[in-house]
Amino acid sequence: MSKNCQSCGAVCNDKDEFCRQCGAALPISQSQQPVFQQQPVPQPQPQQPAGAANVPPQVVPQLGMNWFKFVIYFQLFAMAVLSVINCWSFFSGFLYAREGVDTSLLYSLFPAMSLLDKFVGLLYLGLAVFAIITRIRLANYRENGPRLYLILLGSGIALNVVYTMASVAILTQGAGAGLDVSQDIAQLIGNVLGNLLVIVLNGVYFNKRRHLFVY
Repeated sequence: MSKNCQSCGAVCNDKDEFCRQCGAALPISQSQQPVFQQQPVPQPQPQQPAGAANVPPQVVPQLGMNWFKFVIYFQLFAMAVLSVINCWSFFSGFLYAREGVDTSLLYSLFPAMSLLDKFVGLLYLGLAVFAIITRIRLANYRENGPRLYLILLGSGIALNVVYTMASVAILTQGAGAGLDVSQDIAQLIGNVLGNLLVIVLNGVYFNKRRHLFVY
């Protein structure tokens, strides 16, 4: 069974209470209306105060879903693909080769970097799988979909912080105190602050639409 949204005309499931396209409230279908065996005894209606008839009924505001569509149709797929590319880049050492650094020489001078890169590569592979799972949950309006999406964004930040701090510690220990890492730390702080702002904005966005994720 299905019914149409009176606001945007989208076809929705018979059990849906809100439109998945615009977020507007849907009318209750005949199958959802309770069946009474006996007619209820009419009760006297309380008198409304003067001017109450002019009060408009409460209306659920229509909420745009363009960002939600961008997330499930592009962003999460892109995150999964980029995570796989990062996994290969860390495992193969390509991230150093593209900057003109001899990967073999780097690993011979700093053996711990090789282990760190392999470990981070595995984490990126897990992040790609997590992005696909999150996309499935969001697209199906699962209750935990928005929460998984925010966790995914936070995991990317945490992975970046862990790798940067660990690599700085390894290189500083091996190269001595003369290695300048202030630029790397400043760039890390800027990335973290920017990504945290994105998480906060997404939290506000999905919190306003939490009534849509009820399955």
